[in-house]
Amino acid sequence: HAARLRPLLPDIAADLRLLCAQTLDIFEQTVLPHLPNCRWQVVHNDMNPHNLLTDPADPTRIAGILDFGDMVESWRGVELAVACAYALIGAQDPMDAILPLVSAYHAENPLREEEVEALFPLIKLRYAVSITMAAVQIRANPENAYLLISQEDVWRELQRLCAMTARLATLRLRAACGFDPVAGAGQVERW
Repeated sequence: HAARLRPLLPDIAADLRLLCAQTLDIFEQTVLPHLPNCRWQVVHNDMNPHNLLTDPADPTRIAGILDFGDMVESWRGVELAVACAYALIGAQDPMDAILPLVSAYHAENPLREEEVEALFPLIKLRYAVSITMAAVQIRANPENAYLLISQEDVWRELQRLCAMTARLATLRLRAACGFDPVAGAGQVERW
């Protein structure tokens, strides 16, 4: 339902409005037409470190998940895109932060190539949704500073991702999942 955000864009500060509009354009033009071929599943839709419980005996082991209030049925890749959006916040290199996550997710819940192709635009879309919804909510409740608690991080990360070469990011995501970075490259090499 990302297209529903377009009428809300005027609520966003002018400096970020253009990035959010461009993110929506890319999603609608390059991802949305292919999503009907992608698989659906129930997704937590807010997978971040604050919603994870760790095992007291082994803090590196996840023992549970909290906060099911954002759970929806959506495309499989949305769950990973949301987790990646949180994982790269503040990382020196966004791709270095998410490639291990994408690889591990794919090892447990294999993605199709078209799902990996949609991943980078979906990560950016998550930020655009967050920015838009926060702007709408703060307009309705200007005294609620909590609504802006993570917005500086989100704004910064969307700007960083938009400055990256999207195709190169996708090629790296494909490689992290064991696919040829360029579809069909292996066949050409073998030939």
